[in-house]
Amino acid sequence: MISRIALVFFACWCAPAAHASFNCDDVPGQWWGDRFEESLDAERTSLITFYPDGHYRFEFHTFNESSDQHAVDIGVWVCTGNRIIFSDRLVNGTASGNVHAYEILELDATYFVFKAIAADCNLFVGDCEGVVYGLTRLAASLAK
Repeated sequence: MISRIALVFFACWCAPAAHASFNCDDVPGQWWGDRFEESLDAERTSLITFYPDGHYRFEFHTFNESSDQHAVDIGVWVCTGNRIIFSDRLVNGTASGNVHAYEILELDATYFVFKAIAADCNLFVGDCEGVVYGLTRLAASLAK
């Protein structure tokens, strides 16, 4: 697992940056997102908490007329410049070593927008390839 994480970090940090750097101090807090998942034909809501110590908790709720599913991912995050890496430790209570890298497109006290740059879409439930994820901050209680 360490070599996989190291490879993703190296690839992401060495890749040329097309966008400006962002203030990673804006990441901690609670964020909300909702979107329609084309591949699942379902709505998905996300409540994501980024803790200042580098941990996160992602809570997903995916639903349509015939299905209602909840999922929880717990792990660690690292942010620098215009990149953020998520390294899952638990996915629905099961140990995981999944690592996903994203390019930050927008990050401020209110909005957080990012897209996958090094993610194994086979590990995702729902849309992945080319998806831009947008989140809105719910509360600033965890920031800084």
